[in-house]
Amino acid sequence: CVQETGIILNTMIGAKKLWKQASIGLTRNLPLGQKYEKKSLIGEPMKILMCNKRFFAAVQDPKSGSKEIKAEDTGGYYKERLRNKDDPYYDPFNPYVWMHVCPRSWQPYLRFCRIDQMFGRLLLLNPHLWGIAIAAPLGGLPNFINLWLFTVGSLFAHATSCAWDDFADVPVDKTNVRTMRRPLVAGTMGRGSALAIMTLLAGGSFGILSMLSPVAIKVGLIATPCIIAYPFMKRFFQYPQVFLAFALNLGVFMGYAAVAGSISWPVCIPMYIGGVAYTIFYDSIYAFQDIEADTKANTYSTSQKFASHAKGIMSGLALTTVAMHTAAGFLAGLNPAFLGLMGVGGAHLAWQTWKLDVKNGPLCDHLLNISYRYGLILVFAYALGIYMTKGKKKAIEDELKKKKEKSETISQSQNCLLYTSDAADDTP
Repeated sequence: CVQETGIILNTMIGAKKLWKQASIGLTRNLPLGQKYEKKSLIGEPMKILMCNKRFFAAVQDPKSGSKEIKAEDTGGYYKERLRNKDDPYYDPFNPYVWMHVCPRSWQPYLRFCRIDQMFGRLLLLNPHLWGIAIAAPLGGLPNFINLWLFTVGSLFAHATSCAWDDFADVPVDKTNVRTMRRPLVAGTMGRGSALAIMTLLAGGSFGILSMLSPVAIKVGLIATPCIIAYPFMKRFFQYPQVFLAFALNLGVFMGYAAVAGSISWPVCIPMYIGGVAYTIFYDSIYAFQDIEADTKANTYSTSQKFASHAKGIMSGLALTTVAMHTAAGFLAGLNPAFLGLMGVGGAHLAWQTWKLDVKNGPLCDHLLNISYRYGLILVFAYALGIYMTKGKKKAIEDELKKKKEKSETISQSQNCLLYTSDAADDTP
């Protein structure tokens, strides 16, 4: 949870640092010892030299020149990144850095659980946070206990789903250069260890789920078989990202039900549709890296269908996302102040679409890594809209009070008339 909070703060105040980090050429997609020359994300050339099957090195910074790091020194390099605040790539909240500081014997297990991928946990967490934020009482703030439960739950749920995906996709991952260094494919951990880890992670996930409201628990149980089935969908369904989007965004209903105890369909359905479009948007960016590998492995992906008209399709998905989430805000009665942040979120999706190049794998990976920002912006937009409805809340309370007083007055009048009638009947 400290890491989750840190990465959010780091993202908000570290734009310049993130831009500098984008110039580093780090990759795990190259064979051992192969030199690689390509333009980096900011247009500068970079060279990468693989040192080891599990560790990489040799980054070229356009300002300082190439810096080679031997495999045995990799841990020391990352420790220095944690200590030296003057390092342009100093990032104490980056779990990827912390993972490489750990002993090497731990690292295959940490990678199997995706400890180093903060953005994946945030992408999973975002739909739940939307539901929690928009279900808050008018004029109030999101429920802290539910925020805490879903944040911790996302750690377990993301690790469980990614571990299961790796476990089920070993035959496919062997054919993809980008994934062949995953622990099960590379042989750095056994399938028995993988099963034990998945069991523990699944236990933690269901433990957190059991603390939610009955309706939220039912939604979570419905989502579970969908997550289990997803790794196999890409083998016979041509749009597996659509199936994943329908499964992941059930979190909208879970988050709302955890706060309200029930589901407001007029509010949650548009939010869910927007979330589905958002998931297809960022997961297609992810899949553009693997078009050739998917074709070679005879698996399906939306990237194969979208590649020829990528800009147009991604623009449509971005517009659908923003339109549906804006509609959900209005249907929930939010203060129009939330539209300002919605504009910021829409601009972010537009920038991603403009920068997208389906043939540039490192750029697609970078755009995926920052996709969670739109989801967090939406959380703050909904929270702001709810909080700014204090005046509306007071007006509603005054109206209810007037109705109550009016009903009491009518009731008293009826009782008075009834008493007068009874008295008249008793008069001789």
